[in-house]
Amino acid sequence: MAGVKSKFVIPGLSGDAARYSRALLSVIPWTERLKDLVSEPSQETRIDALVNRIAKIRSGILVVLDDLDRVEAEELETVFKILRGSDRLSNVTFLCAFDKKEVARVLRKTRPHQETAKFVEKFFPLEFPLPETSSDDLQLFFSRGVSRILQRYSLPNDDLTKNVEKIWERGGGQYLRNLRRIKLFLNRIGHSLHLIGDEVNVGDFIRLELIRDIKPDLYEQIYRERGLFWDSDLRSEEHTSELQSLRH
Repeated sequence: MAGVKSKFVIPGLSGDAARYSRALLSVIPWTERLKDLVSEPSQETRIDALVNRIAKIRSGILVVLDDLDRVEAEELETVFKILRGSDRLSNVTFLCAFDKKEVARVLRKTRPHQETAKFVEKFFPLEFPLPETSSDDLQLFFSRGVSRILQRYSLPNDDLTKNVEKIWERGGGQYLRNLRRIKLFLNRIGHSLHLIGDEVNVGDFIRLELIRDIKPDLYEQIYRERGLFWDSDLRSEEHTSELQSLRH
């Protein structure tokens, strides 16, 4: 990645790119309101201006479009229109990340009489299939993520590896079966441990959070019948307050 530069100084480029971005912004629902911040000349004018500006850049430009398999069919069609126009941008390369089968399924809504799988294959002439992440690699990613959280908040990590192994083998690995789910889970427990990390057993806390994700009804039952899961003699008003905060 050493050859990839993040900044170029091309007079007028930012204005043309901003106007062209209206089309891109309309693809993502929550950015729809941002279109009003940009004036809207004709599409041809936008593309011509942008092409002329980018032609002055002698280096190649990489544009990454991630998670195309998570958008609606109409939004995908807009992306395809933009990519078709990219033929005029000779020094721009689009890198698109998606599940090909899922994109083909989504496109059936707008292309009901077309074999969408073949359409996707023709549209992307060069493919780089990524191997599936093994369970061992996912476990290592999860373990390192937990370790970083503990280090960040100066929490004890005694027997961390052993704890994570048990959690993973006893059902955690079946739920945390991809990188996205692991990242979301780590983000959530990281936020909570920042607040109460020195008041809970981290291993037990992770188990409870997994139960909350997998079986929310069981999690509520544990809260309602908490006397069966902890020693009431160790209870204090302060700890009870923290548990109530966690529940909500």
